[in-house]
Amino acid sequence: MPDDSVVRGGGRGASDVRGSEPTVVFIGAGITPRPAAADKTFVLQLAPRLRRLGLNVRIVSIIETPPDDLPDDMLVIPRLAHRDSSDTFTFDPDGRVVGYHHQHRAWLQTLELASTLLARRRDILGFSGSGPTTVFYWMDLSTLVPVLRRTVARQSMLVAGLPQLVPAGFPHDRIRAHALSAADAVFAGTAAAASALRAAGCGCREITVAPWGAEGLHTDTTPAVPTSLHLLWTGFIRQIGHEDFLAAVAIARDVAAARSDIEFTFCFKPQCYRPEYAAHAAERVHIVRGDASFSATLARYSALYSPVLRLDSTVAPPLSWIQALAAGLPIITTRPAGVDEVLSHGRDALLAVDAASLREELLDPGLGTRLAAMRPAARTLFEERYDIDRVAENHADLFRQLVGPGGRAGSAR
Repeated sequence: MPDDSVVRGGGRGASDVRGSEPTVVFIGAGITPRPAAADKTFVLQLAPRLRRLGLNVRIVSIIETPPDDLPDDMLVIPRLAHRDSSDTFTFDPDGRVVGYHHQHRAWLQTLELASTLLARRRDILGFSGSGPTTVFYWMDLSTLVPVLRRTVARQSMLVAGLPQLVPAGFPHDRIRAHALSAADAVFAGTAAAASALRAAGCGCREITVAPWGAEGLHTDTTPAVPTSLHLLWTGFIRQIGHEDFLAAVAIARDVAAARSDIEFTFCFKPQCYRPEYAAHAAERVHIVRGDASFSATLARYSALYSPVLRLDSTVAPPLSWIQALAAGLPIITTRPAGVDEVLSHGRDALLAVDAASLREELLDPGLGTRLAAMRPAARTLFEERYDIDRVAENHADLFRQLVGPGGRAGSAR
C-alpha cells in the first residue's frame, strides 16, 4: 500500500495534549466534514464542544475515498476493500420492493473494517496516543469492539456508542452482546436499551444511559392550525427495518386515499435510496431521495411520521426524532420499548398501540389541531434533553468519570 494512504487533516496529533484532561478519540467509518448520516453529524457537532469544555479530542475516520478538505485533529484512513457487495432486494409483480437483506453486507463491512484496523494500528496510535486517560469511542458495528480492544485500545478506555438497539435474531443478538462485553462502557440511549443488552448476555460492567443530540434550529413553533397536513417519514433503511417501511407506506396510502387534506413524503437518506422505491408512491404519497438541505426544510412539515412496528426494538431515540424535535415537530409513532422514556403521548407525540390504532389517529379530523398544539412542547423537549450543548456537558462528565481516579469502568479491568 502506498505511503500516502493515510491522510491527516490539520496536523495536530498525540503530542498536542492539554493537561491531564481525557483524550477522546472518536473512531468510526465515514466520519467526514460532509456526513451522510446523522450519527456522523453528531460526532462533528460534539467534538468542538468537548474541546471548549477542556477535553482533548481526535477523530479517526475509516472511509473509502478521503475528501479533499479535512478539519483539524482528524485522521482519515482508506478502508481496505475485499470485494464488492450490494444490497439484495426482492420485488412484487408491480415492481415494488417487498424484501431487503443486508446481513451479508454487514459481515463484509465487519471484515473490511477489522482488516483496516489491524493494518493501520500504528498510524492510529501515533495520531491519537494511548494510555489510561485516553478513551476510544467506537460508534459503528458492535461486532468490531473486540478488534478495537486488541488493536488500539489495549492500554486505553474503550466506549461503544449504541443509541438504538434493533433485534436481529439468534445468533446475532448474542454475538453483539458478547462483542460489547469487550468495552469498558456502553453508552445506550435509554434504560430499555440497557436492559435489553443485559438480557442478551452483555457482560460490560458499565452500561450508561447517554442520549445523543443535535444542534437546534431557529424555527417558529407558535401553534397555528394548518389548512392541510404534510407528514415526513425518513430513515436509514438498514436500521429501521424494511418491514417497518412497507407497513408505514401502506398506512400512508390508505390514509391519503381517505382524506384529501393530508400528504406524506418518504425521504430516504441518499445512500439508502433506490429507484425501485418510487413504485410505492401514490397520490399525495411522495417517495424522494434526500439531500444536504434536508435539515433546513424540516420546519415546513406538520410532524415526523415514524412508526416502529417491530415492538421488540428499543427506541433510544432515532436521531431523526431528535432532529425533528429540534425543528419543533411532534412525533407520530408506536410504542416500542423505551418510547415512554423519550416521548409523552398528547404532549409532544402521538403514540399508537399498533398499526390499526395508528391509522385511526391519522384519520382523526382534529389531527391538525392536535399536532399544532404540540409544536412548542416538542421544541421544549429538545432544548431540555437533546440540545447538543447539554449533551456535550453530559458526555464530558462521563468521559472524566471513566478516566478519573478510581474510574468506574476502568477499575474492573
